[in-house]
Amino acid sequence: MASSHELIVNRLRIRWTAEKRGRIYFMRSGLAVPINGTYPCDFGPGIKGMSDLFGFTLIDGKPIITFIEVKTHTDTLRPEQKLFLDYMSSVGAEVFIAREDSSADGYRLDKWT
Repeated sequence: MASSHELIVNRLRIRWTAEKRGRIYFMRSGLAVPINGTYPCDFGPGIKGMSDLFGFTLIDGKPIITFIEVKTHTDTLRPEQKLFLDYMSSVGAEVFIAREDSSADGYRLDKWT
């Protein structure tokens, strides 16, 4: 059975694609895995604080780099995650936090500010 974290990640990835918002990939210890599970890309050991999901969002037809950190009810952001999100936001990336909740989707998506 999948964990709460995995369920949120999978629901978010499916919804992002279904809504044609862009492309989003799951970052697993330096390995980016596309939604269909094929052709994972190895990014080495990864970046400390890197978000769970990354990809791009289409805004006015232009791809904007996007990062999404996923947190369950019991998770909190680590200092290096906050630094990563702050930096990515400061350079123009779309940055979000997906927090577990009791909605039909099982999560709430908030823009990082």
